[in-house]
Amino acid sequence: MKYKEIIKNNINNTLTEVIAGGGNGSIITLCINNSFRLFVSCAWKLTKNNEIITGCHEESSNDFSPMVKGIKRIEGLKLISYSYHSDFDFTIFFEENYQLSIFADNTKRSDIDENWSICDIDNNLNFTLDNNFIISKETYW
Repeated sequence: MKYKEIIKNNINNTLTEVIAGGGNGSIITLCINNSFRLFVSCAWKLTKNNEIITGCHEESSNDFSPMVKGIKRIEGLKLISYSYHSDFDFTIFFEENYQLSIFADNTKRSDIDENWSICDIDNNLNFTLDNNFIISKETYW
């Protein structure tokens, strides 16, 4: 299985949890039940009808901060499609015209080792894009 297939296999599934804010800073985690995880530690933005709702550079210190309240809007919505802009950047489309765009911007000169990880827990797979723009395939557990 390739990493792009993991998102494809979750089309029409409901996003059951969004983890964001507090000690996580701008890092977000999207969860579908206990089968799918997307960890995003690079740049991202959430839009609705071409209007920016929130992004990775907004204040995120608690559950009431703009970034956390904004990204939590997609919790409970279904994934309806996705689009890859390159092997590293992509957009996930949700119900109600929400779009989460992810931009891999962590390079080897940054303090962060990863850009994103896409996990298929049921099949014990984890694909990670590191700060050298190399995608590695590992086991999830």
